[in-house]
Amino acid sequence: MTNRELVINSFDQDHMCGFSHVVPFRYTNFIDGMAWVSVLAGASHMVGDTEVENLCVRYLTTLVTVGDDARNFAPFPVKDNWLPSRAFQGYYYKEKPQSFAGPCSYLWASECGCALPTDFVDDVRSTAKLYCWLAPLYGLLVNRLDFLKQHLNSVMFAHMLVGKKPPSSLEWTTKDNPFYAYLYGTTVDFEYSKHVSAWPAKHVWGYDEDRDTYTPVCQLASEYLQSTL
Repeated sequence: MTNRELVINSFDQDHMCGFSHVVPFRYTNFIDGMAWVSVLAGASHMVGDTEVENLCVRYLTTLVTVGDDARNFAPFPVKDNWLPSRAFQGYYYKEKPQSFAGPCSYLWASECGCALPTDFVDDVRSTAKLYCWLAPLYGLLVNRLDFLKQHLNSVMFAHMLVGKKPPSSLEWTTKDNPFYAYLYGTTVDFEYSKHVSAWPAKHVWGYDEDRDTYTPVCQLASEYLQSTL
């Protein structure tokens, strides 16, 4: 099965296009769907893959309307703390306020041309500009201060939204990384492992393999973005 087919199968089209970040499909407590699916939505629009784009848009539109601060949804409560949706009877959602990466990539997808409501996205662009301003120093410090590593995607997504090339101090992240390489305008032919992370582009420091097989959202988005260079 191709990466594209695996991604299409990761959406439950009978239930509001609920998304599974693992293969085979199962509903989980996954909370980063807005960030990753938004990148794929924008990338799909850029290359004209309307089928994948529409699945992403259906999922994202439900996510932002199913409940306040929703991070995930399903036709049943995945965990005891999931809340019943007032917007969609019979659906439940995981409540947790979004940080930066999700709204940032969501706004980027909208600006790529995806039909997404953006009235809830407030100061994302100003925050993105701040991250871009701090990025040169961040690139010098991130390998020395472990607590900074968790913010790598936010810094990179900020440049994606603003349309600015990341600084030279972070160019080392492009090795074997077609997503980050795209932000630098660099062509890279590399296949992420399906066993390391839901968004393996971030894991440039190494990782421990686990038992799950992850939906290749990152791989497909990276292939689409790379094809535009």
